[in-house]
This record gives sequence, C-alpha cells and structure tokens, in this order.
Amino acid sequence: MKKIKKVMIAFVLGALVMSVYGCGKKPSSSSNESVKKIQVATSGTPKPFNFVGSDNKPTGFEIDLLKKIDEQLPDYDFQYNVTEFGSLFPGLDSKRYDLVINNLSRSKEREAKYVVSKQSYFEAPIVLIVNEDNKNVKSIDDIGGLRIPAGSGRANALFLEDYNKKNSNNPVKINYTDSGADQLLIDLHNNRYDAAIYSETYVDYVEKEYGYKYKIINLSPEQQKQLNGNSPAWIFYNQDDKKLRDEVDKVLKKFTQDGTLSNLSKKWFNGKDYSRNLPVSEK
Repeated sequence: MKKIKKVMIAFVLGALVMSVYGCGKKPSSSSNESVKKIQVATSGTPKPFNFVGSDNKPTGFEIDLLKKIDEQLPDYDFQYNVTEFGSLFPGLDSKRYDLVINNLSRSKEREAKYVVSKQSYFEAPIVLIVNEDNKNVKSIDDIGGLRIPAGSGRANALFLEDYNKKNSNNPVKINYTDSGADQLLIDLHNNRYDAAIYSETYVDYVEKEYGYKYKIINLSPEQQKQLNGNSPAWIFYNQDDKKLRDEVDKVLKKFTQDGTLSNLSKKWFNGKDYSRNLPVSEK
C-alpha cells in the first residue's frame, strides 16, 4: 500500500513539471479542452525586444505584448519557446510553432509562405551612432576609415559594402560579427568601434540600462530604404492559422488605440513611443 502511495505522489509531482514557459493563465470558463495552447517562438535576442531574463524566462517588449494579448484571448494559452533565429521559420514550416515574433519585417517570399499579421506593432528608424563626445562624424559621409560592426548578410553589412565600393580610396573597416546590437553598442562605448548603424531603439535601451550616452545621426530617406529602415515589425503564423492571426490583430488594433502599445514601448525604449502611425497591410 505504501509503495502504491509513493508511486501516486511521484506521478502527481511529475505532472506539475512544465516543458515550456507558460504564462500561468487560467482556463476559460467553459472547460480545459477549449483552451488551445499556442507555441510562440522567439530567438531570445536582441534586447529589449525579447531576451531571457535572470529568472531564465523569456521577457522583453514583444513578450510583454504577447502576454497582454493572451490575457484578452481566453481560448488561447501562449507557451513561449526560445530557439536560434535560423530555426524560427523552419519551426513554422514543421508546425512545431504556431506564431513567430522577433522584430521581423515583411517580404514577398515570407508573404507567399506564411500568414502575416495585418496590424504592425512597432516601427523605428535606422540611425548612425557614435559616442557622445565624437566631434568628427556629422553625417554618413564621414565614416570612411572607421571601424564599424555589422552582421554578415544583414542590411547594415550590405550598406557598408556598397559604401566601400563607392569609396574604395577610404573604405570603412567592417567588423563582421554575430553579437547582438546591445553588446556592440557597449563595445562602441568602450572604443572597440568608432561608429555603428542600427535601429534607434537599441540606443534607447543601452542608454537606459547602462547610462551610456551616444550621438544619433539621422540618415536620408534613400539610405533608410537601403537599410530597410522604418520597416515595421509583424507577427508570422502558419498558413492555416488565419483565425488566430485575425484574433490577435483585433487585440493589437485595440492596443494601438487605448495606449497599451504606447505604454509598453515607453517602458522598454527609454520613454519613446514607437507605436504611432503604425502601418496596416491588406494582405
């Protein structure tokens, strides 16, 4: 009899262990069966969009946003998964994940393969960044010979490579790296680099988190376009998840109107609101 009790206790304890990060939401008033678990995937970078906190759980602007959306959708229970960036879309392909969020832009290729949110949730410009005491760099024309980090194959690397083709007499010293933008801005502060080209939001985060000060230099509309600047962020779903997309979009639209999205933006981006005049897609 004692042996049976021990087995039962072990079974109950084992059932309490979670394999993914749930948000702890109670089931809807109807029944447990009516609550559908939605597997959310992020790469855990870059800060402050999404990252793993000190409690080993996903956090950040996008995670906070999804948790608030989940609260408005009692028939769903969002479960959060952190994976490598290169595994996000393959995970949608295999239906391992139902939803991917990672400050992602639209493209014709992605639109053809996935269901994409019609309501965007974020938009910010790409800027040239130098340390606050830098008096020499006043525009993109002054970056020749500077040490600038960039991700191989990413928009800032392609932009700098094109710059070097046009300015072969004084090219930029491109440092190819996989480090996150927040770490690279820390390296910039420590004079490992002379400048950086990233979204303005990363500056907001690092200044708030570490107290460092940078000078932001705005880019021309043509340069923004080349860097995919002012490119809004969208959520991606499986091809058969239009119902989920529509329900999430409905809440997103509400959040753009009632100030929820604005407050989240200010919380994570040093008081700045990147939720104003967000574009909507009909696709």
